[in-house]
Amino acid sequence: MEFKLTRKYIIVRFFILAFLLIGSNCTSSPPDVSITKPTVTPTPPLQQSSTPTIQPIRQLTPTNEPQVEDTATPAVKPQDNGDVITPVQKERLYQASLKYIATNEVDAIKIARGMNFVHNDGHPASMCGPLSIAILMDAGLMEKYMDLHEFWELNPRPGYNENTMKTFFPEDRYLWLTNSTPINKIDYKEFPLKAGDFIYLFAGNGGNFDHIITVSRVDSMGRAYSVSNLNTPSGYIISEVLLYDPNQPGTGMFYDWTNRKYKRLGLTGLGGFQLWRLKVPIKDKTPREIKLAENIDATLTKYGGKWNVLIKKIDGEVLYSRRAYEKIHPASAIKVPIAMLFFKALEENGVENYSEFLSQHGVDQRTFMDALHAMLVYSEEPATTSITNWTADQIHIDSVILGWGIKSTTFTPRRSTLIDLAKFYEGLYNGNLVSNAARETIFAFLEEYTPNDDTRLGVIRKYFSPQDHIFLKRGSIIINPLDVGDVAIITRGDEAYMVEIFGFQGKEETLTTFENLEKAIEEVAMVFWEYIQ
Repeated sequence: MEFKLTRKYIIVRFFILAFLLIGSNCTSSPPDVSITKPTVTPTPPLQQSSTPTIQPIRQLTPTNEPQVEDTATPAVKPQDNGDVITPVQKERLYQASLKYIATNEVDAIKIARGMNFVHNDGHPASMCGPLSIAILMDAGLMEKYMDLHEFWELNPRPGYNENTMKTFFPEDRYLWLTNSTPINKIDYKEFPLKAGDFIYLFAGNGGNFDHIITVSRVDSMGRAYSVSNLNTPSGYIISEVLLYDPNQPGTGMFYDWTNRKYKRLGLTGLGGFQLWRLKVPIKDKTPREIKLAENIDATLTKYGGKWNVLIKKIDGEVLYSRRAYEKIHPASAIKVPIAMLFFKALEENGVENYSEFLSQHGVDQRTFMDALHAMLVYSEEPATTSITNWTADQIHIDSVILGWGIKSTTFTPRRSTLIDLAKFYEGLYNGNLVSNAARETIFAFLEEYTPNDDTRLGVIRKYFSPQDHIFLKRGSIIINPLDVGDVAIITRGDEAYMVEIFGFQGKEETLTTFENLEKAIEEVAMVFWEYIQ
């Protein structure tokens, strides 16, 4: 969609430049204004769709270990491997941005409060982060399971909100670009911005506010635009602004925000920017997948709590993802990776006959076989400590898991993401992280039945045919923070699924109980089972 520099645009730009008293400051204190909060309805999220061929568990063969993924910070000028956002998604992004435009402060306050990034409050003076994220969410270019408050007064500098950025802009899906050049000194023909770019502008030397924007569109002439919050003599507004015109250097807000002639308007971008750009496609979900998400969402909302969920086909499409890149305490689910590392240590030590070794050798006055059984079947902590300590004496654990392409997991303290856990479990299932003998031993323990295995994800067991399997590891923490979770590989026919679900007690209006968290997991299990029929 092409937009020329029309008379209307010139008038709007003149209004902004001539009458703005101070730049949009995402940390400024807003006036005390009481406005009734409206409802803002986001559009449905995008989904992924592709169906790989999946082998049943008994037909798998081992493959080579994956190569370590390069995570070095990209150069200032990125290697452009094509635009991963489709034309349909770009149009949706543009239309989503237009929903937030407000030509006066009363309407701008209504929009800010409707976004609820500050509980029962909110003002356009401090909405740049939530606004930029909300536009991406409404366009389906980011998952909708985030609290906009996390982007209120966001600071991506080291030691501040790095974890927030890694959770929602993970490095395996986004380019992280840093440019210390003032935004008015960049050649945008050489460094063009793209629709969907999320940008943090640094005030820099002489600047007086940091600012956050999302590039909402780039027209056919290469001109980049953003819908942003602005302060005017009549109050705050939300307006679309031209950021730059690559064919007319000096034109656009990137030049006005760095021009000391307009210092009363506010200066930013003199310290350059940090940019996050999607590097892998986001596939639109099918109506059936959208319905799956709606049913899961309704269940989790009903029972309260805070949730991290990942449901995907093994080595295939993601069916449902909710804060899957957030670091959490995975409780006893991390004991499967510990077992995998134990067997990797045996491999490194040249052990070939696992059955004989496990039954004839041990640690802390019991055999390795007994310790593994206690750890994987009954989640015994002393056994886990024994296995972990012995393994750490044999191999460098961090180096091994890095070689497996796993980067966000620690064992002291126990922390991981659902994405990392999926890599462990899928690597185990596929036989490309440990030997087949180790794999079969671990799976035998995970499939061993105990009385409580009919609860949580296990409620679907009663519907299984003889060919169906569930390899389940659950975890619970009954003290603060309350944590109830299950991780399972579920096979049905020739297909295999990774299902991870963790519920936490939550706070304020989401506060819930252990019993409710378990009930929610059981209902989600039934929703998933119905989906795969």
